[in-house]
Amino acid sequence: MNRHILTLMVVLGGCAPRIAEIYPVAPAGARCYALAYTPVEADGLFPALIALEPGDSGGGAVWLPTPIDSLGIWRMFQRPTRWEVLTDDSLVVSFHNGFSGALLRLFRSATGTLLAGNASWTSDVVGPDLPRASLTGQETPCPAP
Repeated sequence: MNRHILTLMVVLGGCAPRIAEIYPVAPAGARCYALAYTPVEADGLFPALIALEPGDSGGGAVWLPTPIDSLGIWRMFQRPTRWEVLTDDSLVVSFHNGFSGALLRLFRSATGTLLAGNASWTSDVVGPDLPRASLTGQETPCPAP
């Protein structure tokens, strides 16, 4: 009898629904930017694609997953994140989860289509140097949801 119950549990367990992973999408009206880093080793540690919600002085920011992000670091930043204007030609994008985060300090071209700046990790843990990189970015169409 126990053998049959065990067999049934295995069969039903194989049919159990899987929890689908929810991937973030660019909000309506967002501007998306493809980012590249120097040193190249920083690829995957920082976002390769971001979406910035419309706003005059700031708004929401989304770290969009890409194949380069093989570590899946974007999963750490599912809570609301923000971008803010610092000066007429610069802004900061902060992806933070309450413990650690990626901070992007960016200068933008007059048209707003090109970005350059630096990226750094922040953490509430005292320890070794955290990753840093220079970056360049270019506006790109946002991926379809």
